[in-house]
Amino acid sequence: MDEELYCALTDFRGNNHFLKLNINGSYNDLAVAVQSLIACNASMMKLTYKVPHTQEMYVRVCDDDDVLIMFNIHRCCKENVVVMNADMDREILFGQQCNTVHIRNPYIPSSEEHVSYSQNPSSSQNMSREVGSSSMIPLAWHNAIRSVGQEFDDVEHCRRSLSNYSIARGFNFAFVKNERRRVTVKCKAINYAWMGFMEGCRPMLFLDGTHLFDRYKGTLLAATALNGDGGMFPVAICICGTENESNWEWFLECIRDILFNDEDPYTPDDELVLISDRDKGLQNSVKKSFPWSHHSYCIRHLQANFKNNLSKKGIVPPL
Repeated sequence: MDEELYCALTDFRGNNHFLKLNINGSYNDLAVAVQSLIACNASMMKLTYKVPHTQEMYVRVCDDDDVLIMFNIHRCCKENVVVMNADMDREILFGQQCNTVHIRNPYIPSSEEHVSYSQNPSSSQNMSREVGSSSMIPLAWHNAIRSVGQEFDDVEHCRRSLSNYSIARGFNFAFVKNERRRVTVKCKAINYAWMGFMEGCRPMLFLDGTHLFDRYKGTLLAATALNGDGGMFPVAICICGTENESNWEWFLECIRDILFNDEDPYTPDDELVLISDRDKGLQNSVKKSFPWSHHSYCIRHLQANFKNNLSKKGIVPPL
């Protein structure tokens, strides 16, 4: 075997990586190289390698001596590819007693806390909340990503925050655009719109309809929310023949079933508020589909109706 040595690595998410190893390097060199690939802090990783010419014998690598033995074994066996796994050390993870939540996630990653004051809850907020399983991760991971345009200390901080947030929230992500000073990432989940609303938006849904003027005509019904930046977040749309009570009722029942009849129902801190114009069909549909929710009216529609009624009575509306 020549002096070049490579590593075929499988991380805890099931992703495969390939890297060149430094045969004169230390354990720290190996850990840093793996950390840069899988965006997870090396201090709590569990690195193991497959012993050549065995079926399922894996040996853990913990220090420089282990790395040297691993290299020598592969030299003796004339193997220049080291098959490794990068898992999370659950013993170290479970030893963390503060800032923990119970989640329904099969993967339990970990890292040193690298968060700003706004990300790291105060001692009065260091509580645990039950979601479904006995697995625990730091509570700060749920707030690692807070808004569009969020700034990070460096590339590693950005990668680690994305990784921690996706694991805490239970979804995979993909890079859309990677620029020098800005990165765009999208959720790969099939139901990402609902997940985005339930996890990252205020408990408000804005309901409205508009006419379609293309060759097929019809009406577009839409339910829109506000994200953490106060921007519009499309949640659901419906194309139908006309805006009437029957179509609104069907549309709202679909939204209700997805939000509240799932195995993991929507449970906001505050009650859900539905905001719309004063269309009679929509008012009745909201009462039937969301009888427990608050129904508020859009101030712009109220203002327009007020001015219109004044004009009908010959009164000049105020500016």
